Amino acid sequence: MDSIDEIGRRSPTLCNGSLSGLTVPVPAYDRSNLRVGIVHIGVGGFHRAHEAVYLDRLMNKGHAFDGGIGGMGVLPSDGAMRDAMASQDYLYTLVVKNPDGSTEARVIGSIIDFLHAPDDQGCAQVMPSWLQSLGVRRRSV
Repeated sequence: MDSIDEIGRRSPTLCNGSLSGLTVPVPAYDRSNLRVGIVHIGVGGFHRAHEAVYLDRLMNKGHAFDGGIGGMGVLPSDGAMRDAMASQDYLYTLVVKNPDGSTEARVIGSIIDFLHAPDDQGCAQVMPSWLQSLGVRRRSV
């Protein structure tokens, strides 16, 4: 499904199925082979511009397929991030502005899941079992 911007330009909705039609670099790895190995609490801009990018780079080089990121939101407002990420198959576009003013865009694919703890009434019991069932080795905040 395409989206239309404010001046009527059509652009593809970012999702696994639209990656091959994009003109920016996209994950070169098969995201279906990733498994959650890191749970990051609070999937904000800093995390998406740093840790998730580093893992995406490793995955593009054929490493860290067991280090997919499962995001965890603990605040009620984190539901909006979960919904936005889920609607794009947890993909997002990173745009870097270089010192000379030029920009580089690429699609990041290292985040593969997102749990919004406030949606579950028993989140104190759910989070440890969710982490254990995924075989998570690392948690980050």
